[in-house]
Amino acid sequence: MIKSTKGELLYITALFMIAFAKGFGLDSSSLIYNAIFYVSMVFIFLKVIHERWMVDEFYRICTIIILLLLNFLFGKDISYLFSFIYLVGTKNIDINKILKTLLWARGLSFISLLIVNFLGLINSRAILFYRNGYFIMRSDLGFGHPNLAQSSFSMIVLLFCYLFRNRINFLTCILIAVFNHILYQQTFSRTSYYLTILILIFFYLERILPELIKKITDYAKYVQFALLVLTVILAKWIQLPIIQKLDILFTGRIYYSAISLNYGTSLFGKPLSAIPVLFDNSYSLILYNSGLLMTVLLMYSYYKTASNHTLRNNKRTLIFFIMLSIILFSESYYANVLFNVTLFFSFKELVWNGVNEEGKSK
Repeated sequence: MIKSTKGELLYITALFMIAFAKGFGLDSSSLIYNAIFYVSMVFIFLKVIHERWMVDEFYRICTIIILLLLNFLFGKDISYLFSFIYLVGTKNIDINKILKTLLWARGLSFISLLIVNFLGLINSRAILFYRNGYFIMRSDLGFGHPNLAQSSFSMIVLLFCYLFRNRINFLTCILIAVFNHILYQQTFSRTSYYLTILILIFFYLERILPELIKKITDYAKYVQFALLVLTVILAKWIQLPIIQKLDILFTGRIYYSAISLNYGTSLFGKPLSAIPVLFDNSYSLILYNSGLLMTVLLMYSYYKTASNHTLRNNKRTLIFFIMLSIILFSESYYANVLFNVTLFFSFKELVWNGVNEEGKSK
């Protein structure tokens, strides 16, 4: 029988490999990525088959599998099944170890991609973009899209601030903000640029004005539902001049959400191939592609998880939830557990009956 330490090592190794591969820009079209994916699946399988599940845990897992298969059948999206593989292996794994693994994998892949791009081993793709009355040249820095480069950095900053909040001082914030600005001069990705600044502000205020942050984080459990409702309202009223101006600021995200919602929603979701839309909003994406049932369950899971952390007064975790939920408003990665890390918290909290304490900051 595999000891817990060996099982933990198997899972952490599997998670690191797949997160690094994804962060480096590899996907299913790459033989290297496919090899890493299958090896990581074997590692997780070896961990899971030596674990004992409670009866209620087994029933929850079976229910989730049925729902995910229905979503795959109707929505033709494999993202949830992909995420499930890395969620089912989290039993008895500390949440901070999971997040540290993601931070190391994302950080190393981010730096590696910048280095190979600088050395000319991977070419940058330049995009001519019209904004505010003139054209700008945006570089993807080898990430495939300028937005992906900036959002990847935002996620690294968010994970770092969560795990090492005691190191978040004025100097740290300045250094991160400077690099964020340098990166922005290449990508011109406004949304992630400002979100990174917002992340720094919130975590810094949590240290110097904890009572203010406490009042804000008390509403964390409502954030995702509020953003879902806001997405629908903006999409339905897009003909209003003020919302059209907002749509320009959000580079067409509201317009694309409006198109997807005009195609209607269903109980179990619809395939993305059915509409000519680029999704850059996770909430319109789950409404259309995941369906009403999955959307309700996801909103409830987040609400329940955030509520539990509110009762425990886990301000740091709640800031993390708020920031990530806002990031998802401008990105379409809700179903991807490597990006939407709140799924790790919800799975451990609601499926494994785990209590996710904040742990010690370093």
